[in-house]
Amino acid sequence: MTTPARATRFLAVGLTGAALLFAGCGGDDDDKSSDTAAAATSTAASTTATTPADPAATPIRNPFRRPVQPAHPGERVDQLIVRDVKVGDGEEIAAGDTAIVDYYGTIYQTGRRFDSSWDRGREPLEIRIDNGGVIAGWWQGIPGMRIGGRRTLVIPPALGYGRQANGGIPANSTLFFTVDLLGIRRAQPTGPTSEAPAAG
Repeated sequence: MTTPARATRFLAVGLTGAALLFAGCGGDDDDKSSDTAAAATSTAASTTATTPADPAATPIRNPFRRPVQPAHPGERVDQLIVRDVKVGDGEEIAAGDTAIVDYYGTIYQTGRRFDSSWDRGREPLEIRIDNGGVIAGWWQGIPGMRIGGRRTLVIPPALGYGRQANGGIPANSTLFFTVDLLGIRRAQPTGPTSEAPAAG
């Protein structure tokens, strides 16, 4: 599905943590596979491997209106700010799960929009919430949300793209997201991972 692949250009990071996905560069499916592999590598110490399964998950209808995000000129943000506009009454998402969301992203200080699922026929984005697969601000800020909830994330540069510009996002930008959680695809255990036997 091309729309989620296009949307992840502003959220996903590559294997090195610095290479970003860009729309129109080709190989979106390969990039997404690489992101999943990176996440699996980062959790190799764990005894159980997971995979974003649960294909039967059906998202709810978004109960919210398109968000409005004002500019905050001159404000400096050094840490992640998470605020629940409304706490949902559905299941809770955990790290490793795949989130089905509507989202709206702007530059915090200027209010300029750089990406939004609301601009593409309201097709929700599906993205796995794992360390290395999304920017750190999402990986730290999305777990704990419940289906039907709306949350805002103000993400400092260190948890976004840092000193690297990305398309319409200047270097050292603070990012402002409104995220509506519409569904969850659970990461399913696939069994114990194989480990080298201890010496002796």
